[in-house]
Amino acid sequence: MAKVFLIDDDADVIAQYQAALAGSGHELTIAGSTAEAREALKKVTPEVAVVDILMDNGIPGFDLAREIHAQAPGAPILMVSSLNSELKSPFDTTSDAKLPIFKFLDKPVQGKTLLEEIKKALASVKKPAKQ
Repeated sequence: MAKVFLIDDDADVIAQYQAALAGSGHELTIAGSTAEAREALKKVTPEVAVVDILMDNGIPGFDLAREIHAQAPGAPILMVSSLNSELKSPFDTTSDAKLPIFKFLDKPVQGKTLLEEIKKALASVKKPAKQ
């Protein structure tokens, strides 16, 4: 399956993601902070990433998305946050070169939904034609 990078500073959310993805065959890399995510990126090139927007008392999720995109340009990035429901103003999910985001998801993301969105994100990646 795929290398999935999960980034969230809430241990309960990470546990929920792990439970949802258990048995899916995906190889999980987990980071609970911006620093952990940056360290993990030195060792792993993700095929898809699930990134929390608000972490470490700020919004470094967007910075991490850019860093992931720089290292793995073809890897879709799913941004997760409760901001949409809190602000009552959803993020624009259209393509934007400044933000290499595949899709924004509202927290809490149910396990089945997370698995489906990861599947869609991976399916969106163009595979090279076999010769």
